[in-house]
Amino acid sequence: MADLTINSVSVPSAVVNGQTFSLDVSVTASADSVEDGSAYRLFVFVTSLLTGGLLAPPTVIKGHLQDSPWISANNLFQIPVTAGASPDIYNITAVLLEGPSGTDPDSVPSFGSAGPMVVV
Repeated sequence: MADLTINSVSVPSAVVNGQTFSLDVSVTASADSVEDGSAYRLFVFVTSLLTGGLLAPPTVIKGHLQDSPWISANNLFQIPVTAGASPDIYNITAVLLEGPSGTDPDSVPSFGSAGPMVVV
């Protein structure tokens, strides 16, 4: 098992334009990483097919294990996102890295994705 793992990324299958929805990223850390209070960075990208690019700047969450919001081995990040114009289709990609900057050479990045989801 990798030191830090994205278990799942979930979003609703459909959302109304202008509505705020929750993008949920379930993550797990190894016991060693939790014990060490390892640094992590979670990047979440929401891509819009309507615009052909990102819906908004990527969400970046940085911290250390054992500090809020990731205080135990398992955590659920709930990220609020406001839907843009409709009709549109979103695809979501998440990347979890261990280390305060760059990539820890002993750790493998973890990837997760969700979608497509429709904006009506």
